[in-house]
Amino acid sequence: LPLSPPTHTHARTQTHTRTPLHAPTEMFTRVSQSLFGPQRKLSLFSLKQLYAVLSSNPTVTRYNDHQIVDTVRAITEIVIWGDQNDPEVFEYFMEKDIMKHFRDILVQPVQPFVVVQVLQSVNILFESLRTKQSIFYLLSNNHINALISHNFDCANEEILSYYVSFLKVLSHVLDKDTIHFFRNEHLSDFPLYLEAVKFFNHHDTMTRVAVWTVILKIFKVHDRNLVEFLRDQASVLFDNLIWVIGNQCFELDNIIRSDFTATQKDRLLNIVAKMCDQFSYLQDIIATSDAVISQDLKRRFVDQYVIGLCAFSLRVKSRDVQRLHMSAVLSLFCLTQALIAFSDKDVVNAICSAILHGSPNYLRSTKPGDDAADSLANLSLAAPKASEPLVFSEDCPFVQPSSMLSFGVQKSVACAHCNAPLAEWAKFCEMCGSSVGAAAARESQNPDLDNLNHETLFGFLQMGSADQLALPTLCLLHVMLFHRSVDKQLLAAIDLTPPSEGNEHYNITLVDSLFKIIELALEEDNQLRFGTQIVARSMLKMYGFVSVDGSSERTKCILSESHLHTLYRLYGEAGKMVRGLYETAAQANNDRPKEVAHSMSEKAKEHFLHIFMREYRIKPLQVETILASDCVLWPKRALTQSADLPVEMRIMGSLGEQFAQSVRLYLLLRALYMDANGRTDSNLPLMEPPTLKAGDQFFYGGGPASHYFHCVATAKRGDRVAQARRVLTLTEFSVVLLDDTNPAAKTGTITLLLPLMHMEVADDYRQQMQLLLTVHYASHTRSTELVQGDTYRMDFETLVSKMVAQKRILEAQKNLIGLHIAALEDLLGIYCPPTVATAAAAAAASSVPASPLVVVSQQPQ
Repeated sequence: LPLSPPTHTHARTQTHTRTPLHAPTEMFTRVSQSLFGPQRKLSLFSLKQLYAVLSSNPTVTRYNDHQIVDTVRAITEIVIWGDQNDPEVFEYFMEKDIMKHFRDILVQPVQPFVVVQVLQSVNILFESLRTKQSIFYLLSNNHINALISHNFDCANEEILSYYVSFLKVLSHVLDKDTIHFFRNEHLSDFPLYLEAVKFFNHHDTMTRVAVWTVILKIFKVHDRNLVEFLRDQASVLFDNLIWVIGNQCFELDNIIRSDFTATQKDRLLNIVAKMCDQFSYLQDIIATSDAVISQDLKRRFVDQYVIGLCAFSLRVKSRDVQRLHMSAVLSLFCLTQALIAFSDKDVVNAICSAILHGSPNYLRSTKPGDDAADSLANLSLAAPKASEPLVFSEDCPFVQPSSMLSFGVQKSVACAHCNAPLAEWAKFCEMCGSSVGAAAARESQNPDLDNLNHETLFGFLQMGSADQLALPTLCLLHVMLFHRSVDKQLLAAIDLTPPSEGNEHYNITLVDSLFKIIELALEEDNQLRFGTQIVARSMLKMYGFVSVDGSSERTKCILSESHLHTLYRLYGEAGKMVRGLYETAAQANNDRPKEVAHSMSEKAKEHFLHIFMREYRIKPLQVETILASDCVLWPKRALTQSADLPVEMRIMGSLGEQFAQSVRLYLLLRALYMDANGRTDSNLPLMEPPTLKAGDQFFYGGGPASHYFHCVATAKRGDRVAQARRVLTLTEFSVVLLDDTNPAAKTGTITLLLPLMHMEVADDYRQQMQLLLTVHYASHTRSTELVQGDTYRMDFETLVSKMVAQKRILEAQKNLIGLHIAALEDLLGIYCPPTVATAAAAAAASSVPASPLVVVSQQPQ
């Protein structure tokens, strides 16, 4: 019979269409009718008959394998029913030791679908049995350990998925009461752990995540025997996991040095996501496992990865260094992601002290009498004492582990900076015949290596026309300064502590570097990304402003006079740059005839206004998004070629992009300028429309009849068409449709507001007395195109009223755009002397009569 697809019902797992790793299972409802016929009932008698079939077929052959599969399926269904309804059923199941028969089936060379059925049945038993005694029986007699240790054909994806699902189901019943069932008494080991770690780096994401969950649940159980076993065995897993992370770093290094195609972009994104997940997973192990195991993982991660790879790579000055290293940009990025993922104080402070002070042991964060020491008081195992200070290696080469796990280990990747591939590094050390200490002593005198401290990071900020090193350096410093687990003594020792209300001192050198980065962005043809300015502004806010009375909304500027002068100068230069671009665009067609030049100048101004309003409306990326973005790693040549890249992470190439970048930088400096002066920006937004909304009542009889027009308004949205008689009138910002509920009293209720700013007015070629109003809305993205909204058809009573209404709408629209342009010119400090044409246009705009609407009542906000 064909196998039924695996389906589950437990809420703790998720459905997956390809594998059942996270798919819950449900009770089998389809049972072979060839055994007992369609009227078979769930009963003890049926179980006895099924057991007779199973026991009479001890050997599985191609003649009875389908019958065995149906029998196993039916037994599972009856046992689950009996666990909830008839205790005698499960007693019979235990008496006949049917689990042993399941185990004997797998020992034989059977077809894959038989193996899948047995694993599926065991999974369902563990998920569906409710009584604790039933679970204890399933775990007894070492049957489960035998199933775990069985040599399954993991090359078969279906078998692998059911096997890993079986391991995950077992991890859900793992606790202090059941842990002794998982211990192999003969070998004094834990097969569940030993088999799960083999798949820790499997290529299939679902398999890898499921195994990570199993391993983490094992580390959470603080049983004496298990802890003692893990202290001996966990180091192999830690070394392999750290090796995989480092290997991924070299693969990233190769990608960013390649041609960087679309496929490689996707590969880079996937590797970065996987590496960040691995950092978070290490943090979970540190937070939940035994204290000694946690300290062992901390030492290995900091010694091998942070010091041996990342920090060493920041010291390298020449590619001639043979020891494994990667680019400085990638090192800074990896350290930033590690700080974001880790919250453990030992690891965080070791990373920060290694970078800022050149030593991971600048602070001793583990002291006698802390929680780590107390948690080991009752163990008395032959292991390092948690009360000892956690001391890291000052220099330890990143090497391949001596014990590699058998499944799922990635192939070694050639290092982009040295000729030796990773897999040969261990052999290279053996050929040299030197210990780690001797190698470190020799490399300390290497002229191709720099000392690593905070001055090295500040040096990365002293960039030229590009920010390939400056942006990841700013990201790393930003995470350090905002991280809650960073010891303030680390920052205070090098004068990096952010100021507070009682301490207004700040690092002058760092603030100078931040202003220098912003100043470089004002230079012509610069190659800086706006994301660099966003992070620099965030750090300037941290060092240049302090909260007042503990309020995050009220701040006080504490910048020195020289830095305030620099801020004012940069703000003035940004305004001058934007003014120059505006005037250049407005006067680009002066050599043409006056009428043509004026028309093109007005269009250029309107285009400038659209860009300015768009950049003000759309807020830039959050700093947190930039810190975690893989775009920080993109090579310079790719930052101008990708249209799908956020504008904050791109190098502006075209004139239009540079123009928009200048507006963004001007708005950024203007916000800093206003904060420094403690002022609220009253000129932005350029114009504030009145707070009108549907439902407000107005009196419209205060002016002449030419101020309002009776019409039949028709709106169509999809298949729905709405039509009603309305009164059309104008305000300074919108076309207003009123419901003429009381014609005698000249009062009406607003039913629709149509903004004038981006409205398209057109004649209906089919009807002379109809007018089409199409509303365009500004996009929520930085696209220069507008989003077309709904189209409304206005059917007027006479042709004259239609023509007058059209003229009024166009004049009001032109007047509104002119008011916005005037407000923008006033904001930028631009004085444009009026010409004959502009004076005539201004006179025509001023002749537009004001709206006769008078508020009667307004709906609450």
